[in-house]
Amino acid sequence: MISNGSLVNSQKEFIKNKDIDEITQVGGGYNQKAFEDILKLKNVNIRNKTKKYL
Repeated sequence: MISNGSLVNSQKEFIKNKDIDEITQVGGGYNQKAFEDILKLKNVNIRNKTKKYL
């Protein structure tokens, strides 16, 4: 997922409907907010920034 800040609604809807095995942030800056949005949508603790679902 590429973003320049927060995710837009279409990206959020896409993420909500996907099974995600692993979330990994590469870099920081503008994509930090988008990464946190994904974690919130998938109910992942933000302090644990990489999460594997079993």
